[in-house]
Amino acid sequence: MRATSARSRDRGAFWRWLRYVRRGAGRCQIDHLDQEIVSLLAVRASYIDRAIELKQENGWPARIPDRVEDVVSKARAAASDQGLDPDLIEQVWRILIEWSITREAQVIRAE
Repeated sequence: MRATSARSRDRGAFWRWLRYVRRGAGRCQIDHLDQEIVSLLAVRASYIDRAIELKQENGWPARIPDRVEDVVSKARAAASDQGLDPDLIEQVWRILIEWSITREAQVIRAE
């Protein structure tokens, strides 16, 4: 009888350990994806730098409302295609866009 309960405890410990390892692996994967997202945002920011140059050369303002809505619309569509909540993605994108416009405006005004 004792052997059975010890074996049962060992199995329970094994499954707890396995859940712990899987959870840790999942966390590592999320951490890795977060790093990739940050890297992609850095690339996006470099494109914003190029947009600043174009806007300065052409006398365009930092905020172009039609372009903002076009970008948001495309992000919402991409979210829907990926099975994500378009409202959440719109909120995230509007924050990203506002940061980009603020950055552009600061540079454009400074020159």
